[in-house]
Amino acid sequence: MTQLRDVIQNPLFAILIVGAAGLATSLGPCTFARAVTFMGYVGADKGMSRAKGFYLAFLLLVGLTVSYSSLGLIGFAANNLFKIGTGLYYATGAVMLMMGLHFAGLVRIRIPAPTKLRELKAHYSTYQGPAGSLMLGGVFGFMICPCCLPGLLAIFALTFAKGQVAYGVLLVFAYTLGHGIPLLAVGIFSGALNVMSSIQRWREHLNLATGTIMIIGGLLFLWIV
Repeated sequence: MTQLRDVIQNPLFAILIVGAAGLATSLGPCTFARAVTFMGYVGADKGMSRAKGFYLAFLLLVGLTVSYSSLGLIGFAANNLFKIGTGLYYATGAVMLMMGLHFAGLVRIRIPAPTKLRELKAHYSTYQGPAGSLMLGGVFGFMICPCCLPGLLAIFALTFAKGQVAYGVLLVFAYTLGHGIPLLAVGIFSGALNVMSSIQRWREHLNLATGTIMIIGGLLFLWIV
């Protein structure tokens, strides 16, 4: 675990790594589903400028960051309360392995979003403006998409669990920003969703690649604890 801790404690390198990890997982079906919803959201305003589209997309990412960071704070509180210790690292590795096997198509895991969250998503999808975009991002985050969970758990285990809350939030934002680049593109370019749709034709290959990376990451996490 020492090597991984050394990497994560180098702020510049860690930001680049987690941002790249967020981008690498941004081509999954979870992001495409969010992009479709967001495209319908910004498309309701026919006269929206690119600047406003970018602004609303960025607020959506801020909402995602807030919800993801909240999950990290909950984990931080639970770790302090129940003294989970290294068990958190084992749990993170196990989740990464399971999600990797899921994306690789070797197992099927269904985690349906709670009905209330689906209702909130539909509700805030009708709101126009900054507040609606921010709240929509928060709801998306709490739906905990499997595309994001392994990377977030790794950040939580290496920062929040050690009491580095502010640093953990910074890395969560970097990860969310990388993961949300397609959403920013949708906010700026009208043809971005078509490009993403074309990429989805390679979904099986992308899922296999993502799953393989997650499996390797989970094994490394378990090995170096």
